[in-house]
Amino acid sequence: MIRRPPRSTLFPYTTLFRSTVVSAWVHNNTASGNGFGANGGGIYINSGVNNQILGKIEANSATNGGGIYILNGTSNQISAIIDANKATGGNGGGIHIYGGTSFISGEIKFNSATNGGGIYIGSSTAIDFDANINIHHNTAYSGGGLYLSDNITSAPLLGTVRNNTATNGGGIYCESTVNSNTDIQMTISNNTASLGGGMFMYTNAGTAPTITNAMFIDNNPAGAYTN
Repeated sequence: MIRRPPRSTLFPYTTLFRSTVVSAWVHNNTASGNGFGANGGGIYINSGVNNQILGKIEANSATNGGGIYILNGTSNQISAIIDANKATGGNGGGIHIYGGTSFISGEIKFNSATNGGGIYIGSSTAIDFDANINIHHNTAYSGGGLYLSDNITSAPLLGTVRNNTATNGGGIYCESTVNSNTDIQMTISNNTASLGGGMFMYTNAGTAPTITNAMFIDNNPAGAYTN
């Protein structure tokens, strides 16, 4: 199911069911008391198969998933510009995904949240990134560009994470039980944080992701920080 919250500038008060393709400009929406926990400022997906989101998702806000909130679903595909969305006090400024399987490509930029300014990947999610994904100029307390939660599974994570800002993990933040089969092969550059300009890995006697062929370039502080 895909639902656009109230006050939409595009097809207001619309609820869509079954496998759905959204190819549109979804702009300036707010999720507030919408019956979905104030999640998904631009688009909310609950289950379904082969949901596709194309176009531009811009300047939306919610508690979680300022631009897009995905709960479960099989073979979700996001290939869009996700720009200037905000999770107010929550996770996933641009995109929040919890459960299911999803493929993400496109440009994720200028979004903000507490955790995962650009993208937040929640527990027990299977995720795949296109090699051309560009996650840049996002801000958060943890994981300016990307936040990886526990027990996720993935194909090798490809693409670029650059020019993001956070207190912990300017580019990427990894929780304590990220599966070791999560292989990060991204270009991580010019990100800034107090701890872990490129990446912050909170292992806490748990497991850490595998890092092969990743490039850490001009992050401040440099490289990855492990706690």
